[in-house]
Amino acid sequence: MGNDPNGVSVKKVLFFSTWDTNGGASELTYRMAKALIKTGFQVEMLVRYKTTGEKFIHVLPPQKRNKTYYLRIINKLKRLLNIKTQVFETKPEYAFFPDEDESVNHVSVEKILSNVSFTPDYIFSGLTYGFINTNILRGLRIYTGARIYQVMYDISLLTGGCHVIWDCEGFKGNCSNCPAIINKKFKNFSLTNLEIKTKNINMGGIELLVTKGWSLHNAHLSNLYKDREKVIFNIPLDLTLFTDVNRDIAKRIFNIDANFKVIFAGSNYLTDRRKGSEYLLKALEILWTRLDNNIRDNTCVVFAGKLDTEDNLMNSIKFKKFLFEYIKDYRLLSLLYQAGDLFVCPSIEDAGPMMVAESLACGTPVVGFKMGFLFDDSIIIDGYNGYKANIKDSYELSCSIEKILLLNNKESVILNKNARKSAVELFSEFSLIKNLSI
Repeated sequence: MGNDPNGVSVKKVLFFSTWDTNGGASELTYRMAKALIKTGFQVEMLVRYKTTGEKFIHVLPPQKRNKTYYLRIINKLKRLLNIKTQVFETKPEYAFFPDEDESVNHVSVEKILSNVSFTPDYIFSGLTYGFINTNILRGLRIYTGARIYQVMYDISLLTGGCHVIWDCEGFKGNCSNCPAIINKKFKNFSLTNLEIKTKNINMGGIELLVTKGWSLHNAHLSNLYKDREKVIFNIPLDLTLFTDVNRDIAKRIFNIDANFKVIFAGSNYLTDRRKGSEYLLKALEILWTRLDNNIRDNTCVVFAGKLDTEDNLMNSIKFKKFLFEYIKDYRLLSLLYQAGDLFVCPSIEDAGPMMVAESLACGTPVVGFKMGFLFDDSIIIDGYNGYKANIKDSYELSCSIEKILLLNNKESVILNKNARKSAVELFSEFSLIKNLSI
């Protein structure tokens, strides 16, 4: 720890992320870093790819690994003899990336520390695909004595490599005979990966930072962390950006009739199986048949993401539709949430998503399947700040949406206020410090 200009002790915190802001996992790490900066910590962040102009974020390019003379000869002989090296192939639906090899270091501890201005007291490792692994984290613990957290952004921190597990329960054991890996030659790659992770986490005293809901549930079941203490935290939001103060004018800003009921859904691709769009589309189809003409003619669906207006799936929605490009500006995104009467989250495998927290902060109740933040009653409480439906049950999802659409103005206002209240209690930037006790 160092001292600020007034001689007060200042804790130093280092963050790792492959990207600074590129998707929910990167955004989570970035927002955690910003929250700690606001509360007086000295913070630096190392990334592979940088898109922001933030001065506390530094790019650490990959180190060039020269092939040994022996390996160069082997490769030359393979080319001369036309011997093809078997490629590591995986099934895309499991999002298993071969570069996530715990036995290969993409950077050294020395290189990391030479690119930051301090010796950290705390280290947070987020999504670090092709960048930082548990071997590096273990080395940093030995070298600096820092307390080290892995931030659980998805299930991959509990597995031998899969970011999506579907029905596989390998993470509860040793991840052998991985269903995601196609080649028999590499079938136990995940087993080895998990063994290395286990060794490094135990020897390095690495801690898991996990949110309540589906993530915590699986952490308790995992072979890797079931017998280790988990540190529970809530994601930090800037509640002055994600706010409910403009709900009265938000619809007008997007040229949506003020009398319309708005179902807001954020989705980059309707074909993303994990995000459950097929169940949302079915729920909207059911909802159309359940509502009387007056209500359904004054109800619209708003999407924000990389969607095609001519997509056949999009055209199957009978409600009026408003499509907006992927929104990076937080203030504009906040207004879009506020324009919604509800945010629907049909994910069938998800650690969050962060949009659930953002929606609540904007006073917009949430409806979705019992997954991620909606897995239990720790965040979304039926009838208080939203409604939950059983996984893949489109009929129940449609009924949950309908409940909010049929509320009168007084009842809607109460639900809106409850949503905002729950976000203030759970997701303030200062709550992060309280949860971590640092």
